[in-house]
Amino acid sequence: MKKKIIIYITICIIIFIIYFIFQFSLAKYNYNLSIDAFNLTRNTDLPNAKVLYSTQEPTNKDVIISIKVDKEIMEIEGFNWDNENKVLTKTISENEENKIILKDYSGNKEEVSYKVDWIDKIKPEIIGIENGKTYSAPVGLSYKDNIGIKSIDVQNYGYLKVEFNELSYDTEKKYAFDYTDTTCTVKILQKPRGTYKFRYYCNNVLVEETADEIYTYKNLEKDNHSLKLTIDAIDINGNILERKIVNGSTSTYKEVKVSKNNLGATVNLKGIEDSAKYVRYYVWEKDKQSTTQRGYLVKITNGMASLPFKISEFNNKQGIYTIHIYTEDEKGNRSLANGIDIEIGKEYNPNLAEKEEIIKNPTNVNRLEQKGKYVITVIDLAGNETKYTIRVVN
Repeated sequence: MKKKIIIYITICIIIFIIYFIFQFSLAKYNYNLSIDAFNLTRNTDLPNAKVLYSTQEPTNKDVIISIKVDKEIMEIEGFNWDNENKVLTKTISENEENKIILKDYSGNKEEVSYKVDWIDKIKPEIIGIENGKTYSAPVGLSYKDNIGIKSIDVQNYGYLKVEFNELSYDTEKKYAFDYTDTTCTVKILQKPRGTYKFRYYCNNVLVEETADEIYTYKNLEKDNHSLKLTIDAIDINGNILERKIVNGSTSTYKEVKVSKNNLGATVNLKGIEDSAKYVRYYVWEKDKQSTTQRGYLVKITNGMASLPFKISEFNNKQGIYTIHIYTEDEKGNRSLANGIDIEIGKEYNPNLAEKEEIIKNPTNVNRLEQKGKYVITVIDLAGNETKYTIRVVN
């Protein structure tokens, strides 16, 4: 009797083990097992899927396609399967449109479509200029992109403007330089944004690296008319932002002063070298030399000369006048002594005007009228960037 009970219990255990093994195997293939009637029922539910994207905004980055399903499915080529989260994923770097078949282990199939058409890797275009070129103002611009432009940024970084051995603008108030016949002076009137210091060269030889914006070259040959001065504006990393080369000569006098009123001006020279007997000077409306120039000649007395002019000789026009001054010896040999710009008729501070011109941003990104170094940056909706650097001159 005891032996029969043991056999019965053993048989029951074996039956239950076989049942659970069979149930587990059928579950994978979506079958249900009814123990009471021993019926096999096939799961005919189709896979339920939802397509998601890492972004649906225009982008120049990769896009991740995720297909979330509600049951275990067979692997699909090109996709990664996460069994724990029941999700297919694929990373694409180019636009793609496709249909795939989801198939579970019972043979149920479901077609799923996906489409990505917002990947854009084409940079926007700046029309009307070429990168690195120089243009005369005004410069007209337009912009183009295949999906749309997000932002346009136009920055004027200024320019390097220097004054070589000359006086400009508000001379009667601010400037009364003393020149000797063995020096010449360079004054920085305007510098590019980001300038840290300057390098000063004379005839291609570096003579000074300094932050000083007024620099005097010393021990030069007397009455030298073949000077080549090079000034580099450099940033904090030592990169050249802009280079300016000017040519000129050393002075033939030691002092210059300017007096003026609304009717005209007088330039007074002192310390003129003994070899010079006359001063010849020319006056014209600034930037109108060919049509308004007038010439004058005065004799030097005791190393001094007064050089007057009246605006009545120029139709009483108020504005800026340019004077070029030369000294002559008895043989008529001429030396350029100076060049001066004088504003007649109103108070004028061009230093402030120059700085204001550079600091303010252009009011219209389609038309550049101010001179200077421009950096133009265009970014489209996908994040692609086009950056041009150009120069605009008068």
